Amino acid sequence: MSFITNFILSKGQKDLRKFEYEKTSASSVVDVFSRYEEYLPLMEQCYRVELYWHGTGRYHYEYTMGSRVGEVDTHNYFDVLGSIIKNDGLIPHQDLFVSLDEQKKTISLTPYRMYARCYAEIHQYEKAALLYEYGDIAFWMKIIILLQVIALLKNNPFKNYVPRLFKIIKGGNISRNVNGWVGALRSDANKRQLSIRHLDMVRSDIPENYGILLAFKKSSVETVSFDEGVERFEVRTNNKITLSDLSHVEVPLVNVQVTRELLEESSLKISVIPIEFAERYCNKYSLRELL
Repeated sequence: MSFITNFILSKGQKDLRKFEYEKTSASSVVDVFSRYEEYLPLMEQCYRVELYWHGTGRYHYEYTMGSRVGEVDTHNYFDVLGSIIKNDGLIPHQDLFVSLDEQKKTISLTPYRMYARCYAEIHQYEKAALLYEYGDIAFWMKIIILLQVIALLKNNPFKNYVPRLFKIIKGGNISRNVNGWVGALRSDANKRQLSIRHLDMVRSDIPENYGILLAFKKSSVETVSFDEGVERFEVRTNNKITLSDLSHVEVPLVNVQVTRELLEESSLKISVIPIEFAERYCNKYSLRELL
């Protein structure tokens, strides 16, 4: 398995080179990245600390019950970040895909920024792409899925996953859960046949929406073990994570000011970093370091 993992990372590293900042059209937009050096000390300070990441978006369509499987109101949406601020952090909820048991509510996090960035990017309004990204979402999802499959295969799949797979197939919940998850982002989710492998093409149709990365200090989060294979990329906590545990927030460059103003209205002194600047900063790391 280690040989296959090394091959995937080696091949991925070669493919990642074409996304390097200096090789993209973004490097020619001098005015957009003129403030990169200004943010550099802040990024170096934030990234020096071990972090857990949570990728989300500014808005979700209204949905009932405790999860997105509930009925979605595609005519109204609510402010996710505003709700997080109001609740003073992230609150455990029912996970559609992985949970400790049927009733347990948790918060999903990851030690890997690029993994969380995929979730944040899915929340981007479909006509508002990031100005720069170190590898598009299709690239990262391909690498992550391959490495995740290897982790699952190493974790006694016949004992841990085959029975679960048969139960899922029998219940027919995969498509329902995917559509339920996407339903908070797109008004046409129930009209489309979506699967996990199509998630790299999903973007929100809420015009004001944008992706958000919440970076929490690792030392302040108490995690629980739930699945050795899935834990390759994800961790879970069943405790609330407060805003005092935040290291910083990352949003698209064009949304930095409005996000900063929202935080300041609640007297929150939380640093806001442009996602595109953080992506450029990540150029210094290899694929192996990033995952």
